[in-house]
Formats: sequence, structure tokens, C-alpha cells
Amino acid sequence: MSVHFTEYRTEYFEELLDAFLDAFSKYFVSFRPGKEQFHRRIYSKFNISTELSGVAMSGNKIESFILHTINTYQKKKTIYNGGTGTRINRQGEKMANRLYEYLFPKLKATGAERVLLEVVDKNMRAQKLYENLGFKFTRVLKCYKLTDQIKVSNNTNLTIEPGEWNDSLINNLSFEPCFMDSTNQLHYNLKHEKVLIARMDNQPVGHLVFQPDLGRISQLAVHSDHRKKGIGKQLVSACHQYTHSAELTILNIPESELETTDALEKMGFMNEIDQFELELII
Repeated sequence: MSVHFTEYRTEYFEELLDAFLDAFSKYFVSFRPGKEQFHRRIYSKFNISTELSGVAMSGNKIESFILHTINTYQKKKTIYNGGTGTRINRQGEKMANRLYEYLFPKLKATGAERVLLEVVDKNMRAQKLYENLGFKFTRVLKCYKLTDQIKVSNNTNLTIEPGEWNDSLINNLSFEPCFMDSTNQLHYNLKHEKVLIARMDNQPVGHLVFQPDLGRISQLAVHSDHRKKGIGKQLVSACHQYTHSAELTILNIPESELETTDALEKMGFMNEIDQFELELII
């Protein structure tokens, strides 16, 4: 059956989930979200731009998809690719290439400066696809998992309690998190995130933002005046008390941020996989 290309529509959601699960069924990392989790990922965390996202369809069946959102990141108007996939039995037909060709005029019309995405370092097929489309490597991003609970001694001068997000917390950051966890993007998913705030003498000195049901940490930061005092470790320990997951994950930490990667590894986080960030100037 012939394939036609069209913008993604909300009524395609269940078919998109089916195509996603098929496309990533043999992927390097196991990720098989349920319907509710996938809906939240697409519409809240990712905040999909339906008019910038495309699907390749045969009849009513999605064979391939590219999902985009748009936001300001690193002070640049940025389109972010949060998912590209093709059903296993249609791979090798260059559908994603053709789908990007269909989408490029729409992406350029936004006035965005670039398209940004991440690809697993072992995924040579995807890297080749993006290279052929003109994407260039920008940096290595490291993904971490913690399976054991952290034991900490009580610091009587420090309190860690749930709080509300406010943009002054960005003063704790030593670098801008990856696109999906950046402050501009974080706002779309705050109803599904829990914020823990560390205070000394009633002044905020650090914070941790995470999704309690998934154990997925979006931001972990300690103010520069209070680092190397164990505050990050205590925030992670507190996170364990609020999460419903046996594991904690924190994704896409720039390899160059040695202070952060070193701190995570000293806590017991394991670097499970690396991703390459790629950029296409448009």
C-alpha cells in the first residue's frame, strides 16, 4: 500500500503509541510506556507541536513518525525532535528521510534557528540518517541510573521539604539542563513533577525536581556557595522517600560538566548509556 505524509493529529494518538512500541521494540534501551505514561510524555513533558510533527501513513496505519516541539533553549529559538521511529517491517525504506523532507518547509517557516535532538551513541543507523540530513555533532550527554537508596547522616542545619517551583531556583544551576529538562520546558509538566527545596537558615540552597511515579529526576542543583557539603546527596536521599519507583534516573548530563558527573558517580549513580546531541542549523 502506498504511503502518504501528513501532520500529526490528536486523533492519531493510539495509532502513534502502537507505532512507537513497534519501532522501539528492539531498541538499545527498553522503553515500553503504557497509554497514560505515553500521553503525559507527548502532551505534557514534551508539549508536542502537532503542526510541526509528521507521520507516514498507509491507510489508517502509521508506519513512521517524527515528533517535534518548539521553545527557546540556550537563548535560541529551537525546534526539538523528541522522537523519530519507523515500524520494524518498514525500516530500510528511508521513510524518516522522506518525512523530514516533507516537514522541512514547515520547520523553516517558524523562524527557528535550529533543530536539536539526541541519539544513542550505539545507534549508527540513526546517526547516518541525521548525518545525511545535515545534522552535526555538538556534545556527548551521559545518562545515569541509581538502584540503591542513599544513606546520609542528618544535617541539623538543613531542611528539605516539598515546595512550589519558582524561577529563582535557576540560580542553583551550574549549567542549563538538556532541552527536555530546561526551565522553559519544565513548566509544561509541573503538574506531574514534585519539587524538593533544600534550605539553610530558611534560605534556599538547592533543589530537586522529579516525577514521583517514574523516579525520573528533571533537575538536581545546589547553589555554588554551598556545594561539596553533601546537600545534593541529601536531596537525592529525600527523593527516594517520595518516589514510587525502585530506581532513580537522571538523563543527558553534558560530559563536560565534570563537577556534576563526578558528584553523581560518588553518590552511586551508574552511567548506563551515552547520547550524542546533534544540531541542524535551519
